[in-house]
Amino acid sequence: VAPNSDCARAATRASPMQAELDDAVATRGLPLTALVVYEKLPTPYEGGHVRVRQLLSWLCLQGHRVLLVHRDGATLSKKQQRAAASSSSAHQNGTKAPRPPPFEPLANVDLDVRGCSKETLAVFALDPTLAALTPRELARQRVDVAVLTVWFYRTDEPSIPEVALPIVEAASALRRRAIRVALVSDDVQHERALAVGKSRGDPPDYWKAVRAAETRLYASSAVDVVFAISTDDADAFRAMQHPAPGPPPIAPHRRRRGRRRLASEAASSASSERQDAAPPEVAVIPYVARIDAATAKGGWERHSNSFAGRSGVVFVGGATFTNRAAVKWLIRAAIPALSALPARDGGCDDARRAKLIL
Repeated sequence: VAPNSDCARAATRASPMQAELDDAVATRGLPLTALVVYEKLPTPYEGGHVRVRQLLSWLCLQGHRVLLVHRDGATLSKKQQRAAASSSSAHQNGTKAPRPPPFEPLANVDLDVRGCSKETLAVFALDPTLAALTPRELARQRVDVAVLTVWFYRTDEPSIPEVALPIVEAASALRRRAIRVALVSDDVQHERALAVGKSRGDPPDYWKAVRAAETRLYASSAVDVVFAISTDDADAFRAMQHPAPGPPPIAPHRRRRGRRRLASEAASSASSERQDAAPPEVAVIPYVARIDAATAKGGWERHSNSFAGRSGVVFVGGATFTNRAAVKWLIRAAIPALSALPARDGGCDDARRAKLIL
């Protein structure tokens, strides 16, 4: 495929992060513009955050331009919320409306993501409703790929894909080319909601609403691929793509006027129009934890050579419900099963003499 006019114009630009943040759109190994939307600014200290940072690193190392959007910025005032809702409605109706909040990158932000630089990664802090994320902005940025993370811990807001999918589809129409969409989930979200809902104060049936939302998202023809963290999760997502007949799904948030209602209605409309389309592919990108020479005490060689003299297992992580359940499973099921293995299957006397303390 020959480079299009966007690529030709990009060849004359000095930097991919100029004032208007316009850049090339290309295919088959040439640089793309990837939009990544996450709940918070990803730090190196939490599992989901580290996974997003890995995705950013992979994209940057492949030479792509990345726009990272998180929705943990300042909440809009009521006046700004009304203006954003009017702008979204006007886009659908073709009428003039107040301008949405500005879509501007944060200045002097360095996430220290491997392979990324200020020339290849721009960070945007938006409000929880993503009001500044408009079809016009995505078209102006010439976005090629949208990577939307799937979380449901904001019980008063729809998930990121529920908000962003209609915007991406509208931007595709403006660009007159399809923006590819990938969903990334670190869990079967309704099972997580069921497990931790009571402890975090969720409404009693919130997990059912999350399951309904997951079912719609993972079967949506507006999505090109769904990335799971394990084969078990991938199997669960595939099962949700073909749910048993039942009552219509319930939205996982209260229906309100404006942007949230627009997103829900647009998603429902797209779903009904494409109900015969094949569901998106489900693939697995396993979580990878990386220790390098800079973080290994005494250097990587000393760190790796010390394993022979070590004993015991230490779990380091937050004391969440799911983490506690995982540690209990490790001690009560996994380690005893490994200890019972005969020598021919990898068992050893040290494992059989192990003392387990919880």
